[in-house]
Amino acid sequence: MRSRHPIVQRWCRLAIFLFLASLTGPGGHAREQQQSVPRSGEVRLRLDQEGLIQGRFDWTWGPVRWFGLGSSEIMLQQEEAAPAGYQQKSVSLRSPLEDLSWTMGVQAGPLLLGPIRGRGIYHRFLDPTAGGVRWGALSEDSRFVPALHEGAQDRLGAALSFGGGAVPLGLDIWYLAREDRYQTEGLRGWFDLWPGGSAGRVGVLLSRVTLDEQRLRPLVEEGWLFPSPPLREPQGERQAITWELDRRRRPGDDGLWARSLGPRALIEMWRYQGGGTVVPRLAGTASASAGPPVLRWSGRVSAAERGFRTVEGGRPRYSRFSSLEAAHRSIHRATILEGHVRWAETRGWQEEQPGPQRQELDGLVSAGRLRLAGAPFLDRVALAGTVRQYPREEIATLYRGEARLHLRSPGGGVRFRVSGGGDSRDQRSLAGVFSLLAPLGARRRSLSVSAAGRVQWDSREGPAHWYGSLDAGVPLGKGWRFIPRVRVDQDVRRDDPRELTGSITLEGRF
Repeated sequence: MRSRHPIVQRWCRLAIFLFLASLTGPGGHAREQQQSVPRSGEVRLRLDQEGLIQGRFDWTWGPVRWFGLGSSEIMLQQEEAAPAGYQQKSVSLRSPLEDLSWTMGVQAGPLLLGPIRGRGIYHRFLDPTAGGVRWGALSEDSRFVPALHEGAQDRLGAALSFGGGAVPLGLDIWYLAREDRYQTEGLRGWFDLWPGGSAGRVGVLLSRVTLDEQRLRPLVEEGWLFPSPPLREPQGERQAITWELDRRRRPGDDGLWARSLGPRALIEMWRYQGGGTVVPRLAGTASASAGPPVLRWSGRVSAAERGFRTVEGGRPRYSRFSSLEAAHRSIHRATILEGHVRWAETRGWQEEQPGPQRQELDGLVSAGRLRLAGAPFLDRVALAGTVRQYPREEIATLYRGEARLHLRSPGGGVRFRVSGGGDSRDQRSLAGVFSLLAPLGARRRSLSVSAAGRVQWDSREGPAHWYGSLDAGVPLGKGWRFIPRVRVDQDVRRDDPRELTGSITLEGRF
C-alpha cells in the first residue's frame, strides 16, 4: 500500500498474515498443499503515445485475491529557451521505475483493502439521484469490490463485512479516499424483517465525508444556499434509511430467466448536513418493478432539495427525476425477443436553482440468438430510438436512432452498429462501428478488428467535429493477446489541427 496511509498498511499486513496462514494450514504443510490450491490471474499493460504506462493485475490464490494498479512515464518531455525567443523541446527515455505510482490490494474473507469501489447503496452514496429507471446501482448487491480500472489508482479504501446473502443480519465498516478530493468513512447495518427476507430488508447507513479544502468554494459563492453564510468546515455527515424487497427468481442453470419474476422495490431517504450550522438537506428515491418478463413494468422517482451535495461537494444529477418503463422479453427456440418503451421527466439545475423541465421518450426492439432457416448467418438485429423534448428556450427537440446487426460464420462473426442523431437547431451526428472476429489456426484462437468513426455537423455551417479509430486484438499464445489502437480527432469548427492518439496493450490470463 502507499506510505501515506499507515492504517491501511497495517491492515494489509494483517491480510498478508491471513494469506500465509491459509496456505500453511493447521499442520503447516504449505508445500504439500500448494499443488491443490486453485490459482488464476489476469495482467494488463498499456502504453500510449505520450509514453504513459498503465498496468493492473488480478491474482487469486486459494481463498485470497490480490490486485493492483500502477502507472509511470517512460518519456521525459522538456522545454528550454532558445535564441530569438523560440522554445526548444526535447524528449528522452527514462526508467519506468523512476516515477512509479502504484497501489495494491488484497481480499481475504470479510476483509478488503486497496483500490476499491462501491456497488448498490455505496454507489448511490456518491449521488442518490444519478442514473435512470434501469440504473444498475438500484438492483446490485450493496458491497465493495476491487477497482481495476486504470484511472482508479488514486482511490484507496478498506471494508470489513459481516453477513451477506441469506444471512438475516449484517454489518459493514468501510473507509474510502480519493487523493486531492475527499475521504469518507462509515458503517452500515441491515436486517431482514421476516425470515428469508419475505417482508424486505431494512438498512441504516451512517457516514462522514471530509473534503479537500482546496475544493471548497468561497462562501460568497454559496449565498444562494443560506440567508447568511455559516461558519464553514470541510466536513459533512450523511445518513440513509433504506427498505429493499427483492423477490425475483434467479436465473436457472441454463442462464435464462424463469417464466415468472417476483416484484422488486426500493425506498430510501438520504440526509446531508455540512459543517457549522448548515441546515440538513434531504434526498430520496423510490423504485419498483413487477410483472413477468413478457411484460414487466418498472418505475422510479427521485428528488433532492436545493443545497443537497454530492460526496465531492457538487450538485446532484437531478433536482427531480421520474421515469416509467414497460419491457418485454420472451425466449423461443429460434430467437430471443426483447424490447422496451421508456418515458422520463427530469429537472436539472440552472444557476444553482432547479432548472426547467425536460421530457424524454425512447424505445428498443431487439431480436437475438436468431436461428432462422432462411438466414442462418444472422445472430442479432436491433433497432432503437430516442426523442427528448426540451423547453422552448433551449433545444426544442433532440432525437437519436441506432441499428445493430450481428452476423455469424463458423468460428467467427461480424458486427455492425450505426447510430445517428440531431436536434431542432440543425445539429446532426452520424456514427458507425464495424467489428470482425476471425479464427486463426486449429486452436480456435481469434483475431479481432474493430473500426469506428463519428462525425458531427451543422446543416447550415457544415462539419464541426469528427474522429476515426482502429483497433485490433492479435492472439500471441495461450491466454495472451496484443491490442494496438489508433485514433484521429479534429475539431473543424475551431480549425484545430488533427490530433493523433494511440496505444498498445498486452493482456494475459493464466
